[in-house]
Formats: sequence, C-alpha cells, structure tokens
Amino acid sequence: MKKRIFTAALFALLAGSVFSIDYGAIVSDEVKSTFTEDKKFKDGLKNDFNTSAWLRIPLSEDGLNYFIAEGYYNYRWINSTDKTDDVLDLSLFKAEFVKEFPDKLFGIFKSGVFDFGRFAISDASATVFSQAADGVMANLKTQAAEVTFYGGYTGLLNAKSTLYNMQSSDGIDKKDFYVREDPYAILETAVTLPNIFKSQTLGFEFLGAFDMENSYNRMYFTAVSNGPVKGKVFYILSSTFGVSRLDSDNDWETSNLSKFSLMMYPGFYSSSVSLNGTFASGDKGSLGGFRTFTPATASVAGHTWEDLLKIGPMVTVKPLDALLVTGSLDSFFIATKSADYDGTQWKFTVLWQALSDLQFSGSAAQYIPESGNSTFEFTFKTALSF
Repeated sequence: MKKRIFTAALFALLAGSVFSIDYGAIVSDEVKSTFTEDKKFKDGLKNDFNTSAWLRIPLSEDGLNYFIAEGYYNYRWINSTDKTDDVLDLSLFKAEFVKEFPDKLFGIFKSGVFDFGRFAISDASATVFSQAADGVMANLKTQAAEVTFYGGYTGLLNAKSTLYNMQSSDGIDKKDFYVREDPYAILETAVTLPNIFKSQTLGFEFLGAFDMENSYNRMYFTAVSNGPVKGKVFYILSSTFGVSRLDSDNDWETSNLSKFSLMMYPGFYSSSVSLNGTFASGDKGSLGGFRTFTPATASVAGHTWEDLLKIGPMVTVKPLDALLVTGSLDSFFIATKSADYDGTQWKFTVLWQALSDLQFSGSAAQYIPESGNSTFEFTFKTALSF
C-alpha cells in the first residue's frame, strides 16, 4: 500500500512538471577569417556549425526553484589545414533553490540561493575565470552584505571545449567527441558590500585553482569597487593579485591584473560610451607574468593577458530596437618595456535581430602593429532559435 501511494505521488509530481516544462533549441553557423596584411592566412577560414537544445523544469509553483539543462554539438572546419573536429558537450546541468530564513541562518543570513551541478561562473574581474565547472554554490544575504561560497571540479568537463594548458591537447583525437579535462579543484569565496557609502559597492574575492595531478596551483585575490561618479557616469575598478607555481619544486610567483572602466549613458538610442583600461604584469622585477585560468586573448593578433597594457574607448548604440552597433579603439603597450607602444586595434560589431527567432551578427577588426604586418579578422554568424 505504501509503495502504491509513493508511486502515485511521484507520478503526480512528474506529471505536474511535464506540463510546466520550457524548452527550445538554437542552430547557428559562424564563419571567421583571420589573416595578415601580406595575405598569409593565420588561422585560415574557419566554419563553426553549432546546434544546442535546452530545457527548464520548475520545481516549485513560483518557479524560483528549478532544474535547467543545455547540451550542444559543434562541428568545426578549417580550410587552411582541411581539418575538421567534432565536439559533443553538456554545458549546463543545474538545479537551483531559493530559500528564505525567517529565523536567520546562523543568526545572520536572511536568505540564500543554492546551485548544484554544472554551470558557468565568473570571477570578480571577469577575466581570470569565466567558464563552466561541476560544483556547488551558496549565495547568502544579510542586511548589509552578500557572501558567496563555491566548490567545483573540472575533471569531468570536455577538454575539446576548454583547454587550460597546452599539454591538454596531447593525445586528443579529432574522432573523440568527449575527452575529460585536466582535474582542478576550484574554490571561491567572496564578500560583497552593496551601497556601503554614497551608492558605492565594494567586493573582495578569493579564487583558488588546485591541480590534482601536476601541482600547477594558482590563487587569485581580488578587490573591486563600482558605483556612480556623478549623474549618468559610473565606474568599475578592480585589482587582482595572483600567486602561482608550476610544480612543488618551484617557488611561488606573484603577479597582478588591474582593470578600470569609466562609463557614461547619454540617454539616447540606448547608447553608452566607456573608457576601459587593463594592466597585466610581465615577468620583471618583483612581479611575474600574469596568467588567467580560462584561456583568453586580448586582440585579434593573439595577445594574451600577460605583460600588457591595453587602453581605449568603446561606444555602443541601438539606433533601432532590433539593431545593436558596437565600436572600439584600443592601444596596446608592453608592460615590462616601460610601456613601449606595440600597436592599435579597432573593432566594429553589428547585431541584428531580424525576427524574434532569427539573428544575424558580424564583426570586423584590424590590429595595426608598431612594426610588421597588420592582422585582420572578419566574422559572420547566423542563429535560428525554435
């Protein structure tokens, strides 16, 4: 009898969820070409075909508690090498629960958001760590602060989607859809103090990435401040100190990544104007070369966030509801060479929402070095959702 009651209750729960399921799919195709001024292809012509599907199941009547999942298949072709590659991945698999604490948890927390599974996280600088991992996150709120705890693991991710170290590509066969990534334990804790004074917000974060095979351990300590300056002008300022060592036989090395943004919102055509700057230390003096955990480039010429000073304006404007235009102009300097000028990059991007489920986007960029040939990059992407 008890078994029948349990089965009926479980069926009722699943049936209720089925009628509330939200789902969809996106099919996209991107063509990218990167080449130098003398017409020599750097990466050749790339074609990325991507198809993804997602579903969301509410776990409570108000929809605040839910389960969400997303998977995709990617096919890439590079004409310069006639190389093809296939990737099958699960990019999102998460359950989220929102909880109010009338009696206050531990006497201080009034509410919390709890996430379990595979989902994307980003560090306070939005540069060091920006990707998915498998883990648990708790975001707890008090009257005056917000505290975040995260613990995750990268060893179950697909190495064909994200490579943390160049050695990771060794032994990966293009016929393999799924190859397990290097195992890192990711730990993060952060404290945010919103509106601490005159609408200013302060934040402090620790992020650690601990290699579970080769002892390549990295820790990052970040302080960030943001808020209004005056009227429609706002700022974001952050500084990250990294501590890392390649293996247990090496000494710990310190490095720094500092960023600032000054933004103005004029109030017409949903436009914004910003001045942005980033400094990443090189291997000179007391500081070593800064290295992000998630691979990223700073220019179409392949600069990474190491031994670099980048500064320049960016403008975004929305002349039509369905059209977004972005333009930027950045100058690059070598940090360890007394900020010697290295080159300038311009980039222009257009995004057009042609229909509610059809989107076109394209970009053009050029890096003009102090000496040598310029590097060009052109992309065009089409995305259809249903």
